[in-house]
Amino acid sequence: MAAKFDLLGDPIPDNHGKAGRDGHVACRENHNKIRLLAIAGWTQAQIAKELGLSAPTLRKHYFLSLKKGASIAVSEIKAQVMLMLFKAAQGGNVAAMKELLKQAERSELEALAGKARGDGKAKEKPLGKKAQQSKDARDITATAEGGVAAHLPSYSDFKH
Repeated sequence: MAAKFDLLGDPIPDNHGKAGRDGHVACRENHNKIRLLAIAGWTQAQIAKELGLSAPTLRKHYFLSLKKGASIAVSEIKAQVMLMLFKAAQGGNVAAMKELLKQAERSELEALAGKARGDGKAKEKPLGKKAQQSKDARDITATAEGGVAAHLPSYSDFKH
């Protein structure tokens, strides 16, 4: 069923003109507005009031926009801005080209800095329960006896 729109471009609910309340129809503009207001720290009640909805209607139709964390919403906005910069640069906008290059260089530097810190390195496999207890016992006795117990055989030396 094709969606119908009024003269202002807003979607028309399916039961418009019939008995009962008109249902709310979610639109992209409201999704974007909700994300921005959520990033700004607005509560669901404040957002609902701004859109002229009740809080349950807001949660019913825009639960995905509300569910996404602020960091995900910020990432989505940054991605949209980068796409707009790219389109403008393709159209010949020199300022957009310069900004796009600046952003690309910044991302490249952050990636290089991450590799230098070792962020891309795989984590070590954690010790098992018995191996960890054995290591802890060796560490305690080594510090208590001045390092002498560190040369004693461990549990793993007797395994077959």
